[in-house]
Amino acid sequence: MYNIINKSSSLSLNNYKKGMWWFILSLLISSINDLIVKYLNLRLSPIEISFYRAFLGTTTLIPIVLYQGRESIKTSKLTFHFIRGILLGLAISLWTQGLKSSQLIVATIVSFTIPIFVLILATFFLKERVTPKLWILTFLGMIGVIITTAPYNIDITDGSYTFIIASMLFAILDVINKKYIIQETMLCMLFYSSLFTTIFLFIPLNFELIVVPTTELILLIPLAINSNAILFCILKAFRLVSVSRLASLRYLELLFSGTLGYVIFHDEPNSHIFIGALIIIPTSFYIASRRNI
Repeated sequence: MYNIINKSSSLSLNNYKKGMWWFILSLLISSINDLIVKYLNLRLSPIEISFYRAFLGTTTLIPIVLYQGRESIKTSKLTFHFIRGILLGLAISLWTQGLKSSQLIVATIVSFTIPIFVLILATFFLKERVTPKLWILTFLGMIGVIITTAPYNIDITDGSYTFIIASMLFAILDVINKKYIIQETMLCMLFYSSLFTTIFLFIPLNFELIVVPTTELILLIPLAINSNAILFCILKAFRLVSVSRLASLRYLELLFSGTLGYVIFHDEPNSHIFIGALIIIPTSFYIASRRNI
């Protein structure tokens, strides 16, 4: 009996760790996508970027659907997927608009309101138990973010508030996805998310497809594939770990963005970044390494 219990506990811990790593991978891919969107905003409008992101995301999933057959996307919850598509379309277009008028670091900072929104929503709608320790660790991670970004003297413009609205929508989507991932197949969640987002965003284009230059298309394709990959990683994580436990790991995205900024744009780190990292990294990995907080 002891061996059975021990084996079950080990399997549960293994699944927990897998869920954490899937979520961290989604944050890394998300940081890469923000860089691509920031570059594309110099050449295309936010609505064009958002539409082609969803349209090409749907297109890249069609071969998988054809290979697995129509049964792979059979669902009785089309209304639910349509609502997800509208929320995702709004969130992506607002986020892309914000990136056009604000610094990349502003987007990263404002995205750290998502864990707070998620903890609140998970408590009320998923009935997840959020312990006082988890609340404290979440706000401790926020302090690390504030210290890290203190020297930048960031101007929160009117355009930056679109990030806040988008962050609320992303938090709502996290909770919705967590609730339904156990009821729908992975391919259903991915395909209908992209499909209905495409349909929703086609309306602002005035029913007129825009021919994208080859240079921009080369970036839009990986942007679309990465978007599917982000949702795939998040859904894999949500199947294994509660959404409230994963929320605080979003603070790691600042480290990913900072690293990419250093490698690509040669942005030199300062002492505040190192001090903030000393808070963010241990806090995030303490949460990741403890199943029961």
